[in-house]
Amino acid sequence: MPENIAAALKGLGVTLVMLAAFLIIAALLLVFTDLHESTVKTITPFVRFGSVFCGAFTAASQTGHQGLWQGEMVAAGFLLLLLPIFIILDFTSLNYLHLAISIILAGGLGGIVGIMLN
Repeated sequence: MPENIAAALKGLGVTLVMLAAFLIIAALLLVFTDLHESTVKTITPFVRFGSVFCGAFTAASQTGHQGLWQGEMVAAGFLLLLLPIFIILDFTSLNYLHLAISIILAGGLGGIVGIMLN
């Protein structure tokens, strides 16, 4: 398997693990603190951004070059995983566009930072 694809798949795996970890932390905060359920709508974009950022950072750090490309490959993979959920739950395309823009920005930024700190 080419190095770029292997790194992007590893980054996608890190993205999914970090997403689960961040969501568990957010759920624990909601259960054991005075936070209201209305804060979920505020927390969710940060959780998505952070998880994609971490995955893109990992992919770019592993290859050591082409950080933007690696980050965008991770972001595209994450968006492809979310697409069936959006189709099944019948969300509007504007919601998906907003989500796609934030995920693409997180992927690109994570890839660039991953190269810079490598």
